[in-house]
Amino acid sequence: RQLDRLVDFSFVYEEIGKNYSWKKGRFAEDPVRMFKYLLVKIIDRLSDRRVVANALVNLSLKRFLGLSPEETNIIDASTLSKFRKLRFENVDVLNVLIAKTLKIAKDKGILKGSTILVDATHVTARAIRYDSKDYIIHRVNTLVRHLVKVHHWKVEDLPPLPEKEADTDTWIQVGKSLVAYIKEQPALRSVSTVKNLYELLEEAMGDAEERSYLSMDRDAKVGHKSTEKSFFGSKVHMGVESETRLITAAHITSGDRPDDKYLGEVVEQSRQNGMEVKEVVGDKAYSSTENIEMAKERKEENPAGDFTLYSRLHNNITYGIRKDDGFTFNKDANTVVCPNGHLAKSKRYKKCRRGRSAAWEYSFDVNKCKECPLRKTCFKAGSKERTYSVRELSDLHKEYIEFQKTDEFKKKMRQRYKIEAKNSDLKHNCNLERAESFGIHSLTMQTALSVFACNLKTILRLINAPK
Repeated sequence: RQLDRLVDFSFVYEEIGKNYSWKKGRFAEDPVRMFKYLLVKIIDRLSDRRVVANALVNLSLKRFLGLSPEETNIIDASTLSKFRKLRFENVDVLNVLIAKTLKIAKDKGILKGSTILVDATHVTARAIRYDSKDYIIHRVNTLVRHLVKVHHWKVEDLPPLPEKEADTDTWIQVGKSLVAYIKEQPALRSVSTVKNLYELLEEAMGDAEERSYLSMDRDAKVGHKSTEKSFFGSKVHMGVESETRLITAAHITSGDRPDDKYLGEVVEQSRQNGMEVKEVVGDKAYSSTENIEMAKERKEENPAGDFTLYSRLHNNITYGIRKDDGFTFNKDANTVVCPNGHLAKSKRYKKCRRGRSAAWEYSFDVNKCKECPLRKTCFKAGSKERTYSVRELSDLHKEYIEFQKTDEFKKKMRQRYKIEAKNSDLKHNCNLERAESFGIHSLTMQTALSVFACNLKTILRLINAPK
């Protein structure tokens, strides 16, 4: 009842009406009602079959769907699948639904801030990831078993199979030999089941030459949360308004894509969806040189620019990435000293591109290095020179390091935790923990509905909150 009062769902007609034929075929199910089915499915975390079954007996659900209490002529669950796949073609459903919720928030006087929090959350793929070699072995064995059991071929008559420990290239060659052998047998190559099996093997071998793993979901990729923890799936790059915690933008990529490369898309989409963006708060992943420079650009030059970026520089930039290798700087001699106490004989300044860090390169006497007792640790045999580079911070980074020390920067960074809570809400309460189907199109639809439901819940909570 609250959702019905809050949202005018007639916008669904405007957005997807072009995907219907108004002159041909039988009358379609009401698009608004179909959309409401999908919304309830996300909110209550139900399957297609269960949400349709509930519509038969749940009076509050019937009221929301616009059905009379005695109505029993309910849609089949497969109709929801068709609706998702066919009726949202050529519709930017993600931004349409986000823009709709932000407009509602503005009309209610809720959305007033100009600061967004940015982050990326991972969505696990529905499909299983196979190692390329294991999948090829599985396909080869399946084909061989079929030939032996169904067509009564002897294993000795087929190309010999290697040990399981053999490398991927060996198994690919075996697979090609097996396929070539079958194609030479007229009695086999015309059998549809055999043809299907060896075509699947050929497809697997072709994919294995391009990727180290295989999956039914070709859009999903391996991403890394840390050096020990990885996931197989996609990423949702999001912007969240800092005060209301409303999601202002979402951009979907494969799981292997870096977070910082999509800051511009998130900022630009947030503005297109009706959010005024003046400040952006993110973790260390967003403090790349490109993003710092983009934030300084005028909006007329770059629609994603002209904002203040609050994101701590990575320690590798602030302090460098060198370990404690024994080389030290002697300020009196104004040069570097090696672990054995030898001074560098010369130095030169290496300029880099604008905005990048330059470096001082120190050269050591190779003849001393060849005879040094520590040569095995810091000198490569046969080298004609031994140099040691010390990075110098660019003016851009020096300025940003000083900005990090301000009270304003520290105060803004304390708000970043809010987007982590929003990520958790999306995963555990709005059905975005795992993809429901294969492909980026399916995930886009799932994400759009999850974000729409999450934002509506947030708006209702803010409206009903005690003054």
